Amino acid sequence: MIPAAQLERQLSFAEESLDEVSASIREEEPQLDWLEDFWNRVLVGAPTAECRGLSTRSIGYWIGIFNRWQALGSWKPGNAPQFLDAYQLQELLAIPMQKTLDWVKLFDPPAYAQLQATRSAMDHKKVKILVPAFLTCGIFLSTTISKKQKIRFLLGMFDEDDSQTIECPEFVEMISSFFYGIACAFGLLDYPHVVPKPTLRQQFGKHLFERLLMSTCCKLSFWEAKKITSTGSVPFWMVEEWLLGHGGDPLFAPFAMFLERFSVRGFEEDPEFFEDEGRKFKLCHTSPVEPPLDTAASLDSSFLRRDQIGVVRDVFNECQKQLDFSHTHADIERALGTAIAPDLWCNHLARGLEEMEQSRQFGHKPTMALFLKKICPNAKPRHLRMFHTWMKELDFIEEMKVQSASSRQMQQRFERFIARPVLPAQVRQELSEEYANLESGGGREAREMPDALRKRFFERGSGVSKDDYIAAMCPHDFRPKEGNPAIDQVVGQLLRMHVVRVEESLDQKEALFETW
Repeated sequence: MIPAAQLERQLSFAEESLDEVSASIREEEPQLDWLEDFWNRVLVGAPTAECRGLSTRSIGYWIGIFNRWQALGSWKPGNAPQFLDAYQLQELLAIPMQKTLDWVKLFDPPAYAQLQATRSAMDHKKVKILVPAFLTCGIFLSTTISKKQKIRFLLGMFDEDDSQTIECPEFVEMISSFFYGIACAFGLLDYPHVVPKPTLRQQFGKHLFERLLMSTCCKLSFWEAKKITSTGSVPFWMVEEWLLGHGGDPLFAPFAMFLERFSVRGFEEDPEFFEDEGRKFKLCHTSPVEPPLDTAASLDSSFLRRDQIGVVRDVFNECQKQLDFSHTHADIERALGTAIAPDLWCNHLARGLEEMEQSRQFGHKPTMALFLKKICPNAKPRHLRMFHTWMKELDFIEEMKVQSASSRQMQQRFERFIARPVLPAQVRQELSEEYANLESGGGREAREMPDALRKRFFERGSGVSKDDYIAAMCPHDFRPKEGNPAIDQVVGQLLRMHVVRVEESLDQKEALFETW
């Protein structure tokens, strides 16, 4: 077990300390047992040695296991077995029996002890591994799966009617499986005072769902809230927000912190951000599920890296413009005016350009999709979609740069405006007299005015108020009237916050494309 002193330290992956989270929860729910000791252990401690291999498992690996599990129930919702014995688990995971017994050791310690004593086939069949808890553990401990994909897998696993909503019994079962699976992964079953008992897990899950349901209704319109209350189900997107810590509920903060600790770093929270809604990852209990877009962290060295995709696109566009793909390394560098890393050229571009030129000479139309397939022969359709998503992200970064510059300019204009002195009384009086002339319809004066803006105001006649006229005619060195200091301060602060938020988002996106 971890020394108590170590449990009190600041977490490197979270802004809040454990003590701060505890204080926030106690402030709202002073009598609630929120499983603090459990969270202390799993937010600071390390998973068991048997779980080390889980950190590199991709979402596709776990979807394959989920598909085989549902096939055991003939793809009928609710028919897949909740518990598997040692032989069934070995077949499901397609691993040697020795590795299977490592999982038995974690998820059914009494059965493992019996097996060590007897080594009998009958005792192998007495093993009981809770499949949802095992899958939950595997998904959450992978550091190559994005946070949103983890949550979508978790929610989809317990949404047996595939409604993309979750009801209280499903939510309670999900939370219970989460606590049990993570406790097994951290070897906590030997410490009964740390692992929450089934009744406590269910009570806590029900309490979380009630808070989630109430908070969801507060965020929706009356009729939407009434519909949710009558059905007792919460849409996935709301649960996703809460588990990511965006709902502002302190009871969900430990879940968000755990996700942060064991998920993809570098802000790659949603590799499917640019995917059409119909193609986004969803689990299904009636037919096999196709693997979704992976994160960049899950790809091996035979694939392109995210920081290379911009160069690849530039190379393709240049060759397509010249209608010639038979270029040397030096030719391409000279045409683009930039250096191309030797590993990118040797491992991908050289072969791809040669094959594209052959294809072009045979009359095939060159496309980016074909070029990507040539430079990454092992890429499957979902990988090609990922590469296209990266290119969309590059375009999005350019849009964000424009937005960032515009936001910064708006903030600076506002700060310059409120720093100006107020329009002198004499100038205000002169403008007021001009406006009075406008009201009286002085046609000659309007014709003689050299200022085109003034002429437009005169042509509009009494449709313009005096304050509007003075504001429009106010010299640029002054502001028309004294503002409200409190309002100026609030508006200035909001503009600064907006600039910071936009620039932080831009920095995060650009960080994804930094060279490794």
